[in-house]
Amino acid sequence: MVTRSFSKLAVILSTAGVLAVPAYSLAQSPITASLDTGVDNDQMTDVRVPGFDFVDNDADTNDRSSNSHGTFQALIYHDHAPTSRYMSIRTYTGNGDSGKMLLSRGQAAVDFALANPAVKVLMINRLQPIDAGRLQTAAKRDVTVLINSGNQGQPNPQGSATLIPQLGGKGLIVAAHTEDGTIWSKSNRPGPAFAEHTITALYNTPRTDVEGTSFALPRVAATAVRLKTLDPHLTPFQIVEIIKRTARDAGAPGVDSVYGYGLLDANAAFQAVGTPVVPDGGGGGGGGGGGSSAGVAVAGALVIGGGLYALIKRNKELKRTLILDDYGRSFIMDMSVATTKRDRTPSLNLVMADLEREDRVMQITDNEEVKSYAVLSTNRDNFRALDDVNDLDFRGTEDVSYSFQSEYSSGRKFGFALNDSQRSAFGAMSLIDEGASKIDFLTTESVTVPFMGFTDQGISSMMQFQPADRINVKVGLSANDDQQQWGLESDSAFFETSYETPRYGLAVQVGELYEDGSLFGGSSSGAFSVDSAKTLSIGLSGRYSLTPETSLIGSYTRGFTDVKHKQPSLLSNFSTIETDSFGAGLISRNLFTRGDAFGVGFFQPLRVTSGEVDTTVPYARDIEGNIYSNSGRYSLVPDGAEHVYELYYSVDLGHKSRLGTHLMYRSEPWSDADAQSESVVMFTLDKAFN
Repeated sequence: MVTRSFSKLAVILSTAGVLAVPAYSLAQSPITASLDTGVDNDQMTDVRVPGFDFVDNDADTNDRSSNSHGTFQALIYHDHAPTSRYMSIRTYTGNGDSGKMLLSRGQAAVDFALANPAVKVLMINRLQPIDAGRLQTAAKRDVTVLINSGNQGQPNPQGSATLIPQLGGKGLIVAAHTEDGTIWSKSNRPGPAFAEHTITALYNTPRTDVEGTSFALPRVAATAVRLKTLDPHLTPFQIVEIIKRTARDAGAPGVDSVYGYGLLDANAAFQAVGTPVVPDGGGGGGGGGGGSSAGVAVAGALVIGGGLYALIKRNKELKRTLILDDYGRSFIMDMSVATTKRDRTPSLNLVMADLEREDRVMQITDNEEVKSYAVLSTNRDNFRALDDVNDLDFRGTEDVSYSFQSEYSSGRKFGFALNDSQRSAFGAMSLIDEGASKIDFLTTESVTVPFMGFTDQGISSMMQFQPADRINVKVGLSANDDQQQWGLESDSAFFETSYETPRYGLAVQVGELYEDGSLFGGSSSGAFSVDSAKTLSIGLSGRYSLTPETSLIGSYTRGFTDVKHKQPSLLSNFSTIETDSFGAGLISRNLFTRGDAFGVGFFQPLRVTSGEVDTTVPYARDIEGNIYSNSGRYSLVPDGAEHVYELYYSVDLGHKSRLGTHLMYRSEPWSDADAQSESVVMFTLDKAFN
């Protein structure tokens, strides 16, 4: 959720339409000056400021036109900006004398408007002759200039509207559309020459049957003055850009010669535009001079790992975080809503995606000395599109994985993988003889090495030596990179030594993980970014065989992480973070029938057990641009503990087919005590093809 934040400290404006308290009093608020037929003296008395009648050369700007043209125009403005001040300057009668509009009146009217420094929007009838130099002076004095395109149904704007391109992007031509969003038949179009300077708005008013681009004009003026009222630092160029960028596209895609930038969307103009940033500042400075302040980007970057989810839940200040859009406008964002959690626990969607993959096994050598094979895995559609597997290009894509394994009679093993982690070669899973038991758990990280990176994309290798009977030594290396914009890059190294007998096995792991720009799988950019994280982990794994085909397995891993914080970021001064993960299971094969496999397991994914961090959360900005922040130190320990309970059973059906059943129950996901539990029941059918 994003709401508006402005005013001296923390007055909030909801984008749902709650009326805002202006950033300053009515007596100081921006004024829109209109050059037209005047306004009925009984209308808008609460927001009218003194104008002038250049027809009769007096201060009485009462509208005496036959169709109340200027009055209806002003009332439309008042409908859309009811608290904004309005200056009426009468330059013609509206009773058939439009052709007699005098250049001298127009010049004098603009000079009169500019004499009041509070005038920030100038609304001019395109029939009014005006000197381009006068309009350029207005633009230089922080005034947004708006002129209607005209009502002749011409392919180009007429009259003074043609001067708008000379203002350097600080003014707009206003065309008109009907209630169904199509161009009004009598509205002059922008044409190719003026499309970049045109916006289209509604052409009528419910108070009269008179129609025209003159009634589209005040709708745009009301939007412009409200933008200036809420954010006084906005320049005319920025106001024009906001209106254009938030317009609804109409006609041909993009800017076109009929609608220009499209239809005015006054609601969208008050939403954040572009890539919001959390401003970098605490207690003062920054932001007031226009444009977004230095800060850290929000959009697309708030991807967090498990260590930070507890912080977002615990720190209530993050629900009211000040952000700035491309134009330095202040909004309030609930960072918990804006955050994406990077979840490594298997979900139904991830499992189904995995089932869409196909493996091609290639035997390379098979003799008494060495057995080696390679496995190529990708989406089935990739294989179907190939005449030869050698044509498959897996460079730079995460859709293809490749692994190579070699096992020597001396006990040595070697493995290499691209986009396919070697983590299963470590921990409790590595203590199982595939000939004795088959492991089909969906949740495996807790019984392997959870700190071998948080993505499988990248390269990894494993080497095993057997220095003595029943003793194995393994070394694993990985370099992970998921190649995403806010991606994960990490390097890890693991050492494991194990002692194995037919009855039992015991293994100890020691590893180090270096994450570049992320923490526990969090994003490498964004409001919760870090510079780097280094984790030292130790683990203990075991197996106990109840029978030759039934075993108990278990693993426990503990990590100690030192974090280097990054600026700009909301986070700083991390303590050492301690984490743990564990899992245990019973696995068996040939339990009910030959070739079947059964397993039941209990797992706790990686969970923070100790750690703190300082947060500095901006919550408001005053009209001088000073940023106000709340700071505090918060625990990273979650209030719950996620546990995963899993059961599987699979059986051979013959003809190279296998039927499987998986049941998974996840309590307190993300170690959030308030989160709803999740359940997955899945049936799979695997079939091998020659």
